[in-house]
Amino acid sequence: MNASRWLEGLGSLYRGLLRLYPAPFQQRFGAEMTQVFDTLCRQEYTAAGADGALQLGLLALADGLHSVVQQWWIRIFQRRPAMEITSSDLHSGVSPLSPFQAGLAGLPFAAFGLANIVERLLPFPVIAAPPGLLGLAQIVLRSPYLWFGIFCLIGLGIGLAKGFPRWTASYLGWSVLFCWWWSNLAANAERWDEKVWRALPGVVLLAMLLLAVLLRRSWRPLRDILRSLWQDWTLASFAVFTFFAFIFVVYDENHHPLLLLFIGTSALIASAGVWAYFRLKSSIPRVLALAASLLVMAVLSTWSYATWDYRAYYNLPAGPTVEWQTVWTTLVVAAVMLVPALAAWLRRRAHRAAPG
Repeated sequence: MNASRWLEGLGSLYRGLLRLYPAPFQQRFGAEMTQVFDTLCRQEYTAAGADGALQLGLLALADGLHSVVQQWWIRIFQRRPAMEITSSDLHSGVSPLSPFQAGLAGLPFAAFGLANIVERLLPFPVIAAPPGLLGLAQIVLRSPYLWFGIFCLIGLGIGLAKGFPRWTASYLGWSVLFCWWWSNLAANAERWDEKVWRALPGVVLLAMLLLAVLLRRSWRPLRDILRSLWQDWTLASFAVFTFFAFIFVVYDENHHPLLLLFIGTSALIASAGVWAYFRLKSSIPRVLALAASLLVMAVLSTWSYATWDYRAYYNLPAGPTVEWQTVWTTLVVAAVMLVPALAAWLRRRAHRAAPG
């Protein structure tokens, strides 16, 4: 095989490797890297023959594969998101949101409380909807929970279009939670999990994500989500908070005379905790704000059961007037929520201590 074929084969392999890099990297460095590789291969072929050129090419390809992985990692997890994250995030923590943006983050929690109150005020529950299209229409028109889910999906779509600002995490969490919850809905004494409707909420959520990808003609919306999770580990704590706030606000099977007051107060407390979480700068105080909000809601829940004779309502045997298991469980949950915050704090300390 003559020199030109050797060099042409190595050049083709290297240009194929360059196509694996992120597009901006290819546009900026592709031509220069190809030129340097071709020049070095020609020089090595002249000095050491085909064996030398082959050895150089294999080393360059191996190094290039490692560099491809590194460049994609940087692009997905370390690229600066729009408007909110600064270059010093790993050293100083995530920047707090403005009062308005923090209010946007807390809005789904208040909206869920409102939906729950409206649901309790309906004269006929959705669960009694008739079968067929008529029943489906009634569910769509008369279910405040469904409209709440649509509201969360719209908020998520707006956030994805804007580069996934931090307040969008609230709408993403509620959208995922709503899809899980709604897939277990029962109507007309039939469980939806035996029908195609079980998959419908998840399909709608996936369609929303796919639509964002298509409209922006890139995978950036999904990368924005992954990058936000990597940059702010306390979002894991926020996800735990969202689930337990849902439990505390829904007051399932509760018939306290002041039930609507308990629901509304719990929803406002959850919203206040979220507002403080997104307004504070340091990771540990942020999670402590969420934990405090959960603890207050747990006390409210205990108070609700202590002042309502639920045992007589459900024909249960007599027992203690006040049960504090909910509060103790919430304290354990709060301790678990602090783990990502402590890990983020240790990470920032390590970066501060690193030279340079």
